[in-house]
Amino acid sequence: MCQEDTMRHNRDMKYGEYHPNLDIEDVISGSDGMQQVRAAGDSCYWLANISAENNRGTIKRWHNGEVFDLTPDRNIRTRVNEYGGGTYDVDDHNLVYVDDVTKQVFCQAHNSTAKPISPSSDLVRFAGLRLATELGLVFAVRETHHADRESDTELVALKLTSDNDNFGEVIATGADFYGRPAYSKNRIAWAQWNHPNMPWDSCEIWATEITAEPKYIAGGPEISSVNPFFLADGTLGWFDDGEGYWNICLENGLRFSEKYDACLPPWIFSEPPVAQIDDHTLIGLHYVSGLGSLASFDLTTGEITDLDLGMAEVESVASSPAGVFVISHWADKPTSLAKFNGGKLMPLITENGFECTSPESIWFDGIAGKTHALLYPVPDNGDGPPPVIVRCHGGPTGMARPGYDLETQFWCSRGIQILDINYSGSAGFGRQYRERLKGNWGVLDVADCISAVEELIATNRIAKDKVAIMGGSAGGYTVLQSLVTSDVFSAGISKYGIGDLVAMTKDTHKFESRYLDGLVGQYPQQVEIYQQRSPINHIDKLATPMLILQGNEDLVVPLNQAEDMAAAVREKGLPVALLVFEGEGHGFRNVSTRKTALAAQLSFLAQVWGFEPAGEIAKLAIENLN
Repeated sequence: MCQEDTMRHNRDMKYGEYHPNLDIEDVISGSDGMQQVRAAGDSCYWLANISAENNRGTIKRWHNGEVFDLTPDRNIRTRVNEYGGGTYDVDDHNLVYVDDVTKQVFCQAHNSTAKPISPSSDLVRFAGLRLATELGLVFAVRETHHADRESDTELVALKLTSDNDNFGEVIATGADFYGRPAYSKNRIAWAQWNHPNMPWDSCEIWATEITAEPKYIAGGPEISSVNPFFLADGTLGWFDDGEGYWNICLENGLRFSEKYDACLPPWIFSEPPVAQIDDHTLIGLHYVSGLGSLASFDLTTGEITDLDLGMAEVESVASSPAGVFVISHWADKPTSLAKFNGGKLMPLITENGFECTSPESIWFDGIAGKTHALLYPVPDNGDGPPPVIVRCHGGPTGMARPGYDLETQFWCSRGIQILDINYSGSAGFGRQYRERLKGNWGVLDVADCISAVEELIATNRIAKDKVAIMGGSAGGYTVLQSLVTSDVFSAGISKYGIGDLVAMTKDTHKFESRYLDGLVGQYPQQVEIYQQRSPINHIDKLATPMLILQGNEDLVVPLNQAEDMAAAVREKGLPVALLVFEGEGHGFRNVSTRKTALAAQLSFLAQVWGFEPAGEIAKLAIENLN
C-alpha cells in the first residue's frame, strides 16, 4: 500500500489503530547512531553505535567514498561520570580508543595492530582522549574508584609506546571534575569544576605548557566556561556564558556575542562543536528557537552568519586539510555525514529512511514565561482531536531536539501525536531559561507540561481524555511528579525515573551527587523540600495507570527506586506494570530489551485507552486493570 493509500485508509480508523509505515523491528534495526566526527589527513572518522549488536560502539573511517570498520571486535565506550564520551581520538599517525570490556586504552598506528597502553582494571576508567603524537602522549581524564570514598578524577598523560603500569602521569589534580582536554603546540587546556556545581553552573578554563604550572584562564562563580579548543595558530578558545549565552571566546579578547547558545551542556566528554575553515573563519553551531544550525564566525570582524542549511541539529563538526566534516540531524530524514564545501553540505553517507512527521515548533505561556515545545501532529480521522504522548527529556538540564527519530514516527504512524516539552530548565535557550529550574525541580517542569497540554486542549489540538506522559531518568521524575500533581494525564510511562529524591541523594554516582543542591535545595538542611517533592510520598494523590521500565544494573537511578514506586502503586490498587531488564543500566542498549520495552509501551496504552494496535503486539500484563 502506498503512502497516500495508507493515509486515506487510516482516516477511517481509530487513533492508535492506524496502519503504521514501520514496526518495532524497523525502529530497532534502523536506528544506528552516528556521532563524534573527527578528521585527519584525507579521511574522516566517527563513532557508530550498531543497533543490531546491542548498540556496540565501533570506529568507522570514510576515505575516498569507502567506509571501513576499524574496530569490528571491540566495543568502543567509556563510563567516566557514567555518561562517558571522548572515547577516541585520531590524527595523521595514530588512533586511540577506550575498550568497554577491558577498560583499557588502545593505540593503533595506521595500518598496524592495536596495542593496549593502559592496564585492565575495573577500578580505573579513562575518557576525553586527546592525542599529542609529537610528544608521544595521549592526554585523558582518569577516574579512579575506591571502596570507601568518592572516586578521584584527574587529568593524566599516557605514553603511546608504554604499558603505563602507573595508569598515566598526573597533569592536573585537586578539582572534583575535569573536562576533555585540548592540545596544541606544547600547550594543554581543560575545563574544571567542583561540588556542588555542575559544569553548566560554574566552570573554569585552565591551561599550561606541558612542564609549567597550570594557569587560570576564564570562568568562575555563576559563569560556565567550557569546551576549550585551539586555533591553528595556537590561540586558545572556549565557550562562555558570562553574557547569558554560551558564546565563543578567544584569549585575544574576541567574543562572538549573540543571544543564542553556541553549545549544549557538557554531559559527556564531547569535542567542542566548532572547527576552523581557514585563517579567518570558524564554523560551528548555534541554537535558535530550539533548532541547532550551522553558522560561520569571522575571526577578523567578529561577525556571525547563519548558514541556513536546513538541518534540525548538528551533532558534531571537525576539520582537517581535506575539509570540514559534519554529522547532521534532519527533521525528515536520517542522520547524515557530509562535507561542508562552498557554503553547502555535500553528502558522503546517507541512509534510507521512512516518511515521517515533521514537528511544529511552538511556544506557550508557562508560569515562568514563554516556554518551548515540539508537536508532531498526525492526520485527523474526523473523530475529534487525536491522543498525545507528552515526552519529558532527561537531565533535567537537557533538551528536546527535532532530529529524525524512528520511535517518534512509530507513534505518529499509528495515530498518536508526540509533544516534546522543553520545560523551564532546558538547555539551548540561554542561562536564564536554564536557571528557571533552580530550586524549582518538580514544580516548574511539571507546571510547564500541564500548561502545554491545557493550551493544546483549549485549541482542540489534542484529545483531553487521552493524554499520556512519558520520560526517562530526570524525565521519569517529571512523569511521576506530574501524576501526583495533576489529573490531566490518563496514563504514565516512567523509564528509570526518580520517585524518591531523598534516596537519590544517597544512591547516585559522583557526577550528579550534588546536582539536586541547585535543583531542589541543600541536603540535609532542606530535607523537607525533598520529601515534599518525592512522588513516592504522595501516592494518595495518584489515580493514573502506570508503566515502569527499569534496568537492574542502573547506577544513576538504582533499581530500588522503581521497585518502591511500583509497590506503592500496587498497594493502592491502581493499574501498574513493572518490567525489570537484566543487564541493563541507565538507558537500554540490548536489542531484546528495546523491542520488549517498546511493545510494552504500545500494549499499555492500547489497554488503557481502549484500542487494538495493528500488527502482532504481545499483551502486557497489567496488575489491577479491570
